[in-house]
Amino acid sequence: MEKMKTKQGSNDKNPDKPQDVMYHILEIDSIKIIDNKTQLKEGKPDDYYYVELTCNQEGGTDEEKEVFESVKMRKLEGKGEGGHSYIAAVNYLIRSKSGPKEIGPYLKGSKSGPKEIECVVKRHVEGIGNSVIASANFPNIHGTERSTNVAPLKPQTPNEVIKDGSKLEILAVPHCWTRQYADSPFESHDNDGELPGYFNIFIEHFPGFVESQSKIGASELPIPKDDADEDLKMITEFEDKPQELGRPSVLLQFPAEDEHVKKDLTIKLLPLLDNWLSADNSKNTQFKGNRLAAIHHVRKVVGNLLDEHKFDEGLVVWENVLTDEAMKRIMFSSLGQHLVKRCKDGEGFEVDLLHMLHYKARKGYESFACRATFNKDGDIIKVEEPNGKTFKPAKSHDSKNDQRWWEWIKQKVRTATFISTQLLHLSVEHYTWGNYGCTALRKFLPKNHAFRIAFSVHFWRTAFTCSVSAPLLYSKRGLLSRVANVEYEGGLEQMIMDNLGNFKFGTYTEDLKKRGVDNCAFHVGTTDGVDLHKIIVDYVADMIDVIYPNDKDLENDEHMKKAYYFLFENLKCNLYQSKDLGLYNKSNMKLVWGEIVFHVSGLHSSIGNVQAWALDPSFINMRLKRPARGDGNADDGKFRWDLVAPMEANYGVVMIAAFACMKSPTLAQDWEHMFTGDHAKDAFPSGAPDAYIKLRKSLDELEDVIVTRNKNLDKTREFTCDDFLPSNCELSIAG
Repeated sequence: MEKMKTKQGSNDKNPDKPQDVMYHILEIDSIKIIDNKTQLKEGKPDDYYYVELTCNQEGGTDEEKEVFESVKMRKLEGKGEGGHSYIAAVNYLIRSKSGPKEIGPYLKGSKSGPKEIECVVKRHVEGIGNSVIASANFPNIHGTERSTNVAPLKPQTPNEVIKDGSKLEILAVPHCWTRQYADSPFESHDNDGELPGYFNIFIEHFPGFVESQSKIGASELPIPKDDADEDLKMITEFEDKPQELGRPSVLLQFPAEDEHVKKDLTIKLLPLLDNWLSADNSKNTQFKGNRLAAIHHVRKVVGNLLDEHKFDEGLVVWENVLTDEAMKRIMFSSLGQHLVKRCKDGEGFEVDLLHMLHYKARKGYESFACRATFNKDGDIIKVEEPNGKTFKPAKSHDSKNDQRWWEWIKQKVRTATFISTQLLHLSVEHYTWGNYGCTALRKFLPKNHAFRIAFSVHFWRTAFTCSVSAPLLYSKRGLLSRVANVEYEGGLEQMIMDNLGNFKFGTYTEDLKKRGVDNCAFHVGTTDGVDLHKIIVDYVADMIDVIYPNDKDLENDEHMKKAYYFLFENLKCNLYQSKDLGLYNKSNMKLVWGEIVFHVSGLHSSIGNVQAWALDPSFINMRLKRPARGDGNADDGKFRWDLVAPMEANYGVVMIAAFACMKSPTLAQDWEHMFTGDHAKDAFPSGAPDAYIKLRKSLDELEDVIVTRNKNLDKTREFTCDDFLPSNCELSIAG
C-alpha cells in the first residue's frame, strides 16, 4: 500500500485515525402509482405529474425537514392489474449516522432515521402552477434490506384523476457509505463557475431526443425496402491518417444513410454544434454539496431516462457500488467482463490497462494506465501503476490517508475500464460487426432475398447509430473528446484507430478461452453468454440450411458470394488461424454469420447496467486528477475526497449511457411477420421456418434459466446480471 506523509497544517486533528464512522443511507429508488382506475390527464409537454417527498426526522423541527421532488412520472405500459400505473425514478437518499458495526435500520422512533415519509402527488400546469391531487404517508420504512412499501393514496379533490383505492408504492434500497463519501457538503475554493454552454444545451435537449426516438417492438420492424446497391453512398474515416510504425493501417466506412431511420434536425445540427461552441477541457464545474446532493442533481437532470435499477422489473439492483466487493461485480458481471483475463501464473485474474500510458493525457490530468489484480475468487487484491507504485485494499483499521488513496485508485480502475470498454464497444461492436454485417446485406442482397429478409431485423437502425456516433463519440470537438482527460490526437482518436486496426475475426468462445476465463464459474460470459451464443449460432446455421439446402445452392448465389467476400475482407477473416475462411461454403457461412448475429443481438447488450455508472458521480471520473502528495488527510476544498466528478465529466457519461440505452426491440420479442406476407411468399412460402420456431422456444427457456440463476445466488453467481437475458438483449445493434 502506498503510504502518504501527513500534510502539515491539516485540519484533521488525528490524520491517521481510521474512518470509524459509517453512514447508513436509505435510498428511495422509485415511486409508483398503482391500481389507479383512470389515466392521469394528458396535457401539453410542459404539463406533468410528480411526487413531493417530505422526510420527518425523529425529534426534528419543521426547519429540519428534508423535502425532495421526484422527476416527472411516466406511464408504465402494460403494467398494473387493477388500472393504470405510473412511475418516477427518484434516487432520493436519506442519511443516518451510526456506529461502525451497527446496521442502523430506519424504523419509526429511531433517532438515527426518518420518523415517516410523507408523499404528495402534484400536477404542474405550465403558466398556472402546481396543485395537490393526492397524498400518502409511510410511517415505517425499513432500511436493512431492499423493500417495497405500499400505502393508500388519498385523493385531495373529488372526481380527480386519482381515485379511491389507488396506492402509492415506494422501492427502498439500503446502502452503507464510509465517512469519505457521506461527510459534510463540499465547498470548493477552485470552482470554475457555471457549466459551459455546450453541456447546458445537451442537458436541455438530449434527453428529449433520446425519448423521441422511435420505440417499436420486434413485431413492427420494417421489411427491407431498398434494392441492393454496390455503389451505396459511404462515409469514410481515417483514410489519410498516417499511422506510427508497427501500427496497422485503418480505414472505416459506413453508410451515409440508414435504410429506414432518417436523421432529424437535431442530428443534422450536431456537427455544427461541435464546431460552433468552444471547448475548454481545463474547466471543471463542481457539484455543490456532498455526494448525496450530486446524485439528486443528476437524477433531476436525466429524469426517467436511465432506469438504474430496472425499477419497473425489479431484477438488477446495484447497492454500495463503490465497495471492494463491487469491483468483482464490475469485472466479472459488467463492463470488465470483456477485459478481465487470467494471470500468467494461473492463480488469479487481472485487468491490465497499463498500455493506456501510451495515450497522451491532457495537461493537469491523470493517465488511466493501471493494472488491477484479483485473487482466484475474484476479489481485488492490488492495483499497480506504470511507475511501480502498488496499492492494496485499505480496511477500517487503516489510516484515513490510506483509505482515501485506496478509494481514489479504485475510481481510476473503474474509469479506465469504462473508457476502454466503451471505445471497444464503439469500434468493434458498432463499426465492425454491426456496420459491416448491415452493409453487406444492403450492398449485395436484393430486398426479396431470403437471407436479407430473415436477418435484416438484426441490423435495424445500425447505420443511423453509426452516423450519430461520429459527431458524439469520436469527433475532435464531440462530446466524448470534450469529456475525456486525454488529448484527441495521440489519445482518443488513437485508441479508436488501434481498436479498429487490431481487430481480427474470432469467435466468442475462443476469446473466453484465450483470456483464460472459459472455466471461471463466476464470469457471466461462461454461463449466460455461452448459453446465448450457442442458441444464436445454432439458429443462424439452421436458417442457412433452410435457405441453402445444399452447397450447390449456395455456390450458385452470386449475390451472397459477393456479400461473403466483402465480410471476409472487412472482418479480416484471412487472419483467422482455426480454419481457412477463404473458401465460400456453408460451413464458413455459418461460422462468420453466426458470430456477426451473436455480436449484434447478444454481446452488444452486455454493457453491465451502465446506467448505474452514470447516475453516481463518484463511480467514475473522466476528468480524473491526481491528488497532491500528502493530501489524503486534508479537507481544505482543494480536492474532492468524496470523489464526485465535475459536472462536465458526469454529464458526458450520462448522455453516452442514455444513447447506449435507447429503447429497442429485443430478442425476447416476436418477429415472425418477417417470414409471412407478400414480401416473403417466394422466400418462405410456408411462413416462419422450424428454425425460427426453435429459436423462440430456446430463447424462452434461456430467459427462465437466467431469471432462476439471478434468484438463486451463490458463490458462482454472487450478483444479478441481465446482460444476456433475451428480454434485455437488443435484437439489433441500434443503440
